[in-house]
Amino acid sequence: MRRPDLGPRHRCGDCAVSAEAVCHVLPPPELGAFRESGSQANFTAGQTLFHEGDPASSVFSLTRGMVMLYTILADGRRHITDFLHPGDYIGTGEEGVRTLSAEAVGEVTACRFAVRQIEGMTTENPAFARAQYRKAASLLHTAERQGVTLACCNADERVTRFLCEMEARTRAVRPSRSRIIDLPMSRSDIGDHLGLSRESVSRSLARLARSGFIRIPSLRTVELVDLPSLRRIANGLAADQPHFE
Repeated sequence: MRRPDLGPRHRCGDCAVSAEAVCHVLPPPELGAFRESGSQANFTAGQTLFHEGDPASSVFSLTRGMVMLYTILADGRRHITDFLHPGDYIGTGEEGVRTLSAEAVGEVTACRFAVRQIEGMTTENPAFARAQYRKAASLLHTAERQGVTLACCNADERVTRFLCEMEARTRAVRPSRSRIIDLPMSRSDIGDHLGLSRESVSRSLARLARSGFIRIPSLRTVELVDLPSLRRIANGLAADQPHFE
């Protein structure tokens, strides 16, 4: 959502996530100066933002599109740790080194700032420091939920929890249409996030659609028809849903 206090001539007036981005706490004049200190970064589908092990010299505030964070395991398998949405923040990693790789899923636009600029703003502005902390805490909470998903859930529960998570994150920036979620990633990408094969992801989505809980109008779009039932399935209560095949 856009901030109502930013006029059309403001440097960030056309930002669709100005009310959710880490910089939303800055007053309009300070926000404009902060934006001018950075740059706009554009990435095409499949383009790498950075690789695991790279020096973390900059941070990104995602304003359009989706970015997946991933690591490559010792045996060559890929594990996608998260799909970042507009409004999300990609920080500096650990001790100045990237701990994950980042790749654009479709067209992506982000604000890019040098680490020294972020460190300066954090020191000078306590509200900005708190906003950074909240973004980091939110991503940590997402990672904790993902750990529960991988440890405790079967395939249908994993896919359903993923859809509910996507709905919640869509609702944060697009409240009026949160039950129609975009899935720009492939079924293989979803599988690498959930620890499932592409075929298992497709079978679970098909079962949910046959049972009337979702509609799949296109390969990249899912409509959540019965969100309360989906939430029950996501929490291991599929037996309570008599129409779930």
